[in-house]
Amino acid sequence: LDLVKALELELSEQIVPDDLISLVDGFMAKVTQGLEQAYETGYGGSGFKFNEEEDEVRRAANKARAKE
Repeated sequence: LDLVKALELELSEQIVPDDLISLVDGFMAKVTQGLEQAYETGYGGSGFKFNEEEDEVRRAANKARAKE
């Protein structure tokens, strides 16, 4: 799906092959029927979370660096 979107951009000046369009259309039909799930790309995660011990170690290391 992302490949087709990239190729369709006017600036790319690329022709999207019919086989690729058929493949994406078939996949999107399955998504509509609930048989498949399309995932978004990008930076949507919540990031790394420290547990209490890791967070305390990180704070102590930051304090030690600040004293130096």
